[in-house]
Amino acid sequence: MATPQQDQDHDWDLTDPPRVLPALLLPATLLAQDALPRLLASQADTLAVRRVEGLTVYWYSFPMDWARERVRQADPQATLKRVLDLHEFMSAPVRSANDSALQAPLDRDAVVLDGDRFVGVQPPRPAQGRPVQAPVTSPAMAAPPTRQPATSRRPHTGQEQFGQVQQQVQHQERSPFTQHQNAMPPETALPEVATPEMAGAEPPSFAIEMAPEAMPEALPETAAPSTPPQPFSAHPRLDAPDTVQPRQAFTVTVGLAEQAQAGVIGGPVVLDLPANVQTFELGVQLIVDGFEAPAGQGLQATLQVNRARPGDATVQFQLVAPGLASDEPTRLSSLRVLYLFEGQVCGMALRRIAVVASQPQGAEPQPAHVQGHGQVWTQSTPQASAVNVQTGLPPVDLTVVIDQPDGDPSQGRFVWRFTSPHTTDLLHQAVPSDLGTGGAEFGGKVITEVHQATLLDMAELMVTGLGRTIHDAAPPELWQALRTVHRAMQAAGEQRALNVLLLTAEPHVPWELALFDDADKLIADAPPLLGCQVNLGRWPLDHSELPPRAHIEVQHMAAVVGDYAARSGWRKLQQAMEEGAQLVQRYQAVQLAADAPQIKKLLTARLGDVDPGHGAEAVHFACHGEAMQQHALDAAVILADGMRLSPLVFANAPLGKRSSPFLFMNACQVGKASELLASFSGFAGEAIKGGFRGFLAPLWSVEDQLARDIALGFYEQVFGDAGHAPRPVAEVLREMRARFADTEPNSLTRLAYVFYGHPGLTLSRKPSSTSSPSSTPEPQP
Repeated sequence: MATPQQDQDHDWDLTDPPRVLPALLLPATLLAQDALPRLLASQADTLAVRRVEGLTVYWYSFPMDWARERVRQADPQATLKRVLDLHEFMSAPVRSANDSALQAPLDRDAVVLDGDRFVGVQPPRPAQGRPVQAPVTSPAMAAPPTRQPATSRRPHTGQEQFGQVQQQVQHQERSPFTQHQNAMPPETALPEVATPEMAGAEPPSFAIEMAPEAMPEALPETAAPSTPPQPFSAHPRLDAPDTVQPRQAFTVTVGLAEQAQAGVIGGPVVLDLPANVQTFELGVQLIVDGFEAPAGQGLQATLQVNRARPGDATVQFQLVAPGLASDEPTRLSSLRVLYLFEGQVCGMALRRIAVVASQPQGAEPQPAHVQGHGQVWTQSTPQASAVNVQTGLPPVDLTVVIDQPDGDPSQGRFVWRFTSPHTTDLLHQAVPSDLGTGGAEFGGKVITEVHQATLLDMAELMVTGLGRTIHDAAPPELWQALRTVHRAMQAAGEQRALNVLLLTAEPHVPWELALFDDADKLIADAPPLLGCQVNLGRWPLDHSELPPRAHIEVQHMAAVVGDYAARSGWRKLQQAMEEGAQLVQRYQAVQLAADAPQIKKLLTARLGDVDPGHGAEAVHFACHGEAMQQHALDAAVILADGMRLSPLVFANAPLGKRSSPFLFMNACQVGKASELLASFSGFAGEAIKGGFRGFLAPLWSVEDQLARDIALGFYEQVFGDAGHAPRPVAEVLREMRARFADTEPNSLTRLAYVFYGHPGLTLSRKPSSTSSPSSTPEPQP
């Protein structure tokens, strides 16, 4: 008879990983003359298009070569909807970016979304014995050519081709990032270097799937307050119409409800309060885009909550809908409410809304039946996570929310909202910001330019130029908010660096590198970069616990070390092996080889010699890593035999649910420009969705020896070695970044690290009695 653990192992699929292809995403309203330069410049093999028709959103995918030719021959003033002859029956199905959904059979290309965020396109994945359905095409369309294999990559353009693309790009709509992307002349382009993929077949990857019924429950945190905690539970209340007409005035009711509301996206609000606290206050802030409040009325208020009757706490806001342009029959948007407790965001809720042109009397704007694979905007239900709130958290001095109410990843319109417990002088309205459609491309190009500037001995000059570009992309109100909060803290006698939490729906831009003006610097003797001036923690706006966990007690630590054999095609990392050995010696870490069997033991929380084993509250990787530009889910940690560890394995791993660990992916220098770490946003997002409560990794390739020194120094500081008190993760990283120009000339390794977590997150080392180097599995050769 199989044991539960054996059944659990059976549910993990290591042999048939889902594949999500990078794709260029464009809106159906884009004119052919503006689309063509982007099509020609893209290195993706697939074009994805988002089309809005009334209240319904449709998605499409096409082979890139076919789309280029189609657009090249079209009327320059025609939209992509007309050029590509988009119809409902051609629309592509939509899949969620989780391993379980992606493992299901698929007859045709599907668009993959993470909530509203576009991830890529999944190619057909037929069930065994079933043929793949031919792509659906319009009668007016010529049959597109066969899609290239998933492992093929479009070669980099030479200097002559690069110049032609540059001339065409000059005519496209520019984003705040366009100028910086094209700043490097073609003469500085790196020569193409063969990678393991180019030398032969692409190294295989593997993914792990966990059956929901086999996943262990998360262990609750324990505390010992003087009064036993009395749980308080309620759901967000957010009443508003699904549709409004242009310039229509309407009322939004915000509060708490005892039952979950239909149409409200958000997890329950849970507060652990002492039993003698019968009433308390919750702050609420409304985030909208284009909707206006009457003069003199803000969009924030305070709820007086009675724990016995939470539904009595409500507040009303009056809003006026935006007008519509003559060529804009519908505008899709969202209303988001933030709930704040003791000055920190403790939860949020979302409701879809649409502004529609005037309808005939009695007409129903919401379609009764949707053709093809369309999704009705006001009926969509993105994932929502429960909120776990604790009192007595370390302070968050400034919370910056970057939201995308229109949920349109093919555009770049965001709104920013600022909140602080130190002052009421911050702007009470959301601030719009148009980042254009180049955010994803910009995030990838940063990596290439870092490498180029290092080769040219111009690293510091590059950082200054890059920092100015990022500074200009943020609204001026960000810098004003930082100054205002800093002055308020100084006036109150708090002489310390600001703790800043960035709750963001924008995953690509490295805001840590934004350049301060000299007059705005908060720490006079630190470099004028945001990540050197404040203790900064990122956190995904949706699908994650709020607020982020502020403390992790580390009883067990695991160190995954890549010992690369010649057959793997990857350079040996001697310093990474020394890094792992030091973690074993200093912190009794369980050292694991970077291979599938041992990582599987880690992710299923089955470390140690005694069944059923244990997990780890701190996980460290010292390996090679890579990612394709603009495609987070194609990021990978390279295992010792050349296999690729996908981010998807972290989203369903029992380790996250059971141990709520801190994850440090210290992927060392891979030595070639085409192998640089374009983004670890895929690993960060999947790990956080899977229950990890802190994440640290470099955005680009880091030097092997320096990466080792940074890792060991990091743990010394956060664990409080050698008699020092433990220090918060973000504080240690701020000081580490600030030394980038003083310690290693022309090196940007110290600036590469990005942290996801509470800006006050601390780790404490409390070894378990089962932690001992003697029980450590030896790395396999």
